[in-house]
Amino acid sequence: MFRFILKSLAVTGLCFAQANVSAQTLIFNPLGDSPVTLTASPQNVVQGNPVRLTWSTDDSSISSCRLTGLPGSQNVAPNGTLTIRPNRDLNVNISCDNNASFTDSVTVSVSDNDTPSSPPIVRLAINPERLFEPTVVNVTWSSQFASSCFSTTTGVGFGLDLQGQTDLFVDSNTIVDVTCSGQGGVTTARAAVGFGNFELPPLFENSLGLNNSETLSSLPLAMSDMLSAIGVNSDADISSIQSFALDINGDSLEDTVIVNRNTATGYVVLSGQGSLSTLAKTIDGISDISQIRTLSVDKNNVVTVGLDVQQ
Repeated sequence: MFRFILKSLAVTGLCFAQANVSAQTLIFNPLGDSPVTLTASPQNVVQGNPVRLTWSTDDSSISSCRLTGLPGSQNVAPNGTLTIRPNRDLNVNISCDNNASFTDSVTVSVSDNDTPSSPPIVRLAINPERLFEPTVVNVTWSSQFASSCFSTTTGVGFGLDLQGQTDLFVDSNTIVDVTCSGQGGVTTARAAVGFGNFELPPLFENSLGLNNSETLSSLPLAMSDMLSAIGVNSDADISSIQSFALDINGDSLEDTVIVNRNTATGYVVLSGQGSLSTLAKTIDGISDISQIRTLSVDKNNVVTVGLDVQQ
């Protein structure tokens, strides 16, 4: 696991604070000093539940590795997986070929059943999801680690049970959302229903309106500064940018998700009071903003993004 820190930038109207980026969904080593990567999924778990450790190397000369901190230790192949069921917090380390530079580590946080530290898990489905005439569809949802759920979709109902189903009349492409909150954080899930043989509507669409005619100087100052902070410094780059605004962590402030299709990289920026905003997540391998399926943020503002990798 690595730690990516974006230093505070002194820009008018916007300042990025230091933030940690979880290695759970992002595998990237900015220094290039270790060919070994170790991840855990999930990194926050209720006591006794499974955690999948995955490690890999990009150096074919590596012949053996050793995992420590499980508790205990064991020798493993250079690439592999291991499922564990921890009952306490763990700091798992991997080292390969007795080389101090061939190492990585990951932390697994464990809570008991009464105080789960994981943000809620939300599952949402629409059946059928493809229509050829106006009709009634069935919307089902379920959650874990949640104490309350709601939807902003007309016809579904604002206050929801933690799991349930409802019928919804649909006469046009429709996005259904369910947001659940718990002691561990907030998670928003979306599902789509569409008409005909066309692509389903994007769950998180490019809603901030950047297009080929925009220039950096014509954008709102906060957006211009935000783009500059992630390396978008020319008007020619704007056509590759997608973005949308959403209150991800339930603090009544609009946060921003940005995807740069040129670099296949996404960014989650959490808004703060005044001009302070935090780069909370960097996402590798995202080619379009419509790939995003879920957004979760825990009580420490660590963001997890669920992607549709088939697009």
